Amino acid sequence: MTKRIIVVGSSVGGYLDVSVSALLLDPKPLVVLSVYGMLDFTLQPYLYPGFTLMKTPLLPHCDGVVKDVVASKGKNIIDAYGPQADVTRDPRIALVLALHQAAVYPEKLTGVDGLS
Repeated sequence: MTKRIIVVGSSVGGYLDVSVSALLLDPKPLVVLSVYGMLDFTLQPYLYPGFTLMKTPLLPHCDGVVKDVVASKGKNIIDAYGPQADVTRDPRIALVLALHQAAVYPEKLTGVDGLS
């Protein structure tokens, strides 16, 4: 077994690498690099609806996307596919934008209703 582990992630992956690294006891990671990690859920964009990411326009169907996320828990997992010409039409990006815009990202990430 190796003793040299480096954990790296960006965006939500940055959140995951910090979270997972906190649980690793043996061996402990030598380096944990969170690139633009989502680490401070007390920032206004996570608490108040109406903020957008990546300078995208507000999604008119934001509530519908969030309801779809809740309804699809554990089903139809999209693990990989090629990049979209218009990233705002990518279902994974639409999910992230809607959760962020509705200010329910922390709730859906943790499963604790009302956290935001």
